[in-house]
Amino acid sequence: MGRQLTLYLLMLPLLASAQETGFVRLLVDPGHNFAAVVDGTRYEGRLLELPTGERKVSLWAPGRMVVDTTITVPAGRSIDLVIQLPHDLEYMAFAREEDRLLRRKRLVRSVPLVATIGAMVWTMTAIRGYNDAHAQLEADRAEYDRLFLPGSIRVLKDETMPAHKEDFKNARNGMYMASAVTALGVGATVYVFNRTARREKSVFDDKQKARFDGLAWMPSQVGGTWAVHLSFPLR
Repeated sequence: MGRQLTLYLLMLPLLASAQETGFVRLLVDPGHNFAAVVDGTRYEGRLLELPTGERKVSLWAPGRMVVDTTITVPAGRSIDLVIQLPHDLEYMAFAREEDRLLRRKRLVRSVPLVATIGAMVWTMTAIRGYNDAHAQLEADRAEYDRLFLPGSIRVLKDETMPAHKEDFKNARNGMYMASAVTALGVGATVYVFNRTARREKSVFDDKQKARFDGLAWMPSQVGGTWAVHLSFPLR
């Protein structure tokens, strides 16, 4: 009995120290959307309560490289871990290419759209001109009915009205042409928008995320498994 008591007294400080914890405040760049794995356990948030002693910490954020470091957690106290996660060069190249494709998509869409808007303005102007020419002919007919002097009637009938009829014909043809161009522009715009919308979203093969996920033990009903390679779509 005395030997067991002596052994218990010797182990008591070890048991007490094993139950002690400390706090680690994560000051990470970027300041959001990052995650940490400490000794195989994944954590979210900025303030971590960890067992005391030496701990292996891995940090990652989307578009950044995984950073591994080792910290010593003191008992009952808080320490700061300041880390700037370097940018993932592969992700940066992917993002630049996606941005280039997006600008190209906008340019391809803008050409028929701008042309269609211009054609619509042309059509509205042509319709206004057609209405004015038609109103002028109606005014000529009313004037013809009011005139009684032969000379005035002859000038109106042989010179004025033919000129206004020619203006009306030109205005009508211009309205038809503008309307046809507008219809073609609308069709081309709809086609281009539908064609560019069919492009599938690019998927970034994030090797850094796969590595980070592989550091954490994922519990399951059969005991658990190591995280596997994952990719995620962007934009």
